Amino acid sequence: MDESYGVIMQDLNTIVGGNVNAPFSGEFVSQIFVRYQERRNGTKIDSARYIQGQVDGIVSYLRSRGCQNIAVTGSQDNPLMIPAAEHFMNGYPDGAYFLVLVGKYNSDFRQIVGAHWIAAVRDNGQLTYFDYQTDVPPGAAQFRRSHGFPTGFAGVHTSNQPLRPFFKPAKASDRMIVVAFRD
Repeated sequence: MDESYGVIMQDLNTIVGGNVNAPFSGEFVSQIFVRYQERRNGTKIDSARYIQGQVDGIVSYLRSRGCQNIAVTGSQDNPLMIPAAEHFMNGYPDGAYFLVLVGKYNSDFRQIVGAHWIAAVRDNGQLTYFDYQTDVPPGAAQFRRSHGFPTGFAGVHTSNQPLRPFFKPAKASDRMIVVAFRD
């Protein structure tokens, strides 16, 4: 992964003001791009379109950073099954970057629930996923232990498959929305 991608990922903590050190809390990450988009447009994101607001905010942020060839596949109303999303990602050349929302699709709410943003890069013909959300809110350590999740992990978690929160592999029935871009 090249340095500019790391700079973009680390720079995200300044969007909503202040200087929050990585790893980012789940609440911070879930709100960061919505807040960015609301500030940029001067409007409030409708809660029923919250996930799409996150995607739109990511695209706006990437454009503001000068990223090229931004493409989104999948949407809040029609997220992709993992094989289709990975097929899309594998259609890009080495050096392409992705921000990926992964989670269970709920047809009643018409959106992904239990959503988790991760990053990915295509390098040497392979997709590698990066989970920058490695911390949890205060008081969650007991929950992590009681549910068999890893504890004491710090830093970026790397995987060859999409991840749910707490580094759990995505399920075959999960869905994804993918934002592809290049520096």
